[in-house]
Amino acid sequence: MKATIRLTILASALVLMTTSAWAQDPGQPPPGPPGGGQWGGDGPGGQAMMQFFRNMPKFEDMDKNHDGKISRNEWTGPAQFFDRVDENHDGVIDKDEYTRFQQRVANGGRARVGDLIFAYLDSNKDGKVSQEEFAGLLKMFDTLDKDHDGFLTKEEIGGLFQVLMEARAREAAASGGPGGQGRAGGPGGQGGGMRNFQMPKFEDLDKNNDGKISKAEWGSLPPQFFDRIDENHDGFIDRAEWGRMQTRMGGGQVAELFMTFLDADHDGKVSRNEFSRLTLLFPILDKDHTGYLTREQMTGFLSAINEAKAQATGGVDVDVLFKKYDKNHDGKITADELNNDKIFKAMDLNHDGFITRDEAEQFLKAQAAAHQKQQQTQGPTPNP
Repeated sequence: MKATIRLTILASALVLMTTSAWAQDPGQPPPGPPGGGQWGGDGPGGQAMMQFFRNMPKFEDMDKNHDGKISRNEWTGPAQFFDRVDENHDGVIDKDEYTRFQQRVANGGRARVGDLIFAYLDSNKDGKVSQEEFAGLLKMFDTLDKDHDGFLTKEEIGGLFQVLMEARAREAAASGGPGGQGRAGGPGGQGGGMRNFQMPKFEDLDKNNDGKISKAEWGSLPPQFFDRIDENHDGFIDRAEWGRMQTRMGGGQVAELFMTFLDADHDGKVSRNEFSRLTLLFPILDKDHTGYLTREQMTGFLSAINEAKAQATGGVDVDVLFKKYDKNHDGKITADELNNDKIFKAMDLNHDGFITRDEAEQFLKAQAAAHQKQQQTQGPTPNP
């Protein structure tokens, strides 16, 4: 019993050690900036704007003269956003205004994914998602499994955002709304837009395996997509350009988040059974225990994934732990990197001088299970 208590205390210490990293890096995808269609690299200066929003600087970094406010000359973001952030239009941005702006940006990214998932699942269009409707997420497995091998790779899971977009476009087309009889070449329009567009794998298009896609290899796919992805306009799409396109569509970082949650055996792919873990998110999202999810609740979908991961490991997110302490990014943590001898010895299960992800997860899950069992047998600890 004493050993269990001691290890539980160590696990609790890890929660405290990772709290700051959790707050700063909740594992969200690149936030969707406020505003509309120019985002994603299509508008003037789009790439620079996206870079700013992915790596938004701290208030202190822009406040060069440390007077507690950011002048127009100090502002390093897109010029047109200065007036939006400067809510009282006094010509400077104070810390409260900047904080509210950061919150709007972050909430916009979460809402974008959550809103699309809500629209996909609300099959009877009653403005709420039941537990039965929520299970409709599992139907996505076959859609995402492009090679029909019964497993999902990270690349295939990266197509989730596109599947949701296509579903919304089809629905809009059926109802005659935006994206239905749209402009030629636009989403859902008659020019072969998103409604009929199925994004293949890079390897499928690179017919001659030279590491780039030519316009000839692009074939009958919408030509306007080629020009958007070909950032340097050299007539080819290389892997880096293709990867950035997937990230802009939400594929890259969203896929990483889903993989770390769903790939329970860490074999680099997600089975149908592992994919069913998505249903564990319903009770986390259903904060008011009504048995239904509102659109607002669904905006917390990505946060719920992080919460589910942390619950399984006693409140410690293994990804956050490694991001903070794996200084050289070699996939393992040394005693020097962790800088806590007691916790290191407890987590280094095979005593080889390194903590791997598997060891960290195994240790934390064991402690979480032991704590839960103790709570069940003894009941809550009374307040002193």
